[in-house]
Amino acid sequence: MIQFVLNSVAWAVVVRALWPRLTLRMLIAPQMFRVVGMTLLATGVAGAGLDPAFRQSVAYGDLATAVLAIAAFATLPRAGGFVLATVATLLGLVDLVHNLARGLAANAAADLGGAWIIPSTIVPLMLVLHVAALVRLFSDRRAGAHHQHVEDDERGPAKG
Repeated sequence: MIQFVLNSVAWAVVVRALWPRLTLRMLIAPQMFRVVGMTLLATGVAGAGLDPAFRQSVAYGDLATAVLAIAAFATLPRAGGFVLATVATLLGLVDLVHNLARGLAANAAADLGGAWIIPSTIVPLMLVLHVAALVRLFSDRRAGAHHQHVEDDERGPAKG
């Protein structure tokens, strides 16, 4: 739990420091690699005591998020890309929170084996990136900055 909290804070500090340069595509890109959750379905990755329903929930939620993130990344900055980015971000965030709650309730950490790095380091990064993507999606749109980040996503972030 200490690693999770410290890594969450560390990732938040990194995102905050890089915020002016982070485009929506940059925030979505790491979500394309959430297929790492599928490793929980492989024999020997996690302990035998890890609930198979939990393994499947993590694996398929991560897979769905990754597929949506890939589609969003490929179609941004077009309008469909923003819709896909929103859906990928919301689904991914709900999936992470749901599986964190289930994992804590079932003490899944005791059976993760070599997969312990996922909830201690990767999940905090993904949570921070989902929240940052939501902020980018909704606050920029409300502030009228949507077009600036569309251009940034096409050319890369503005220098400065």
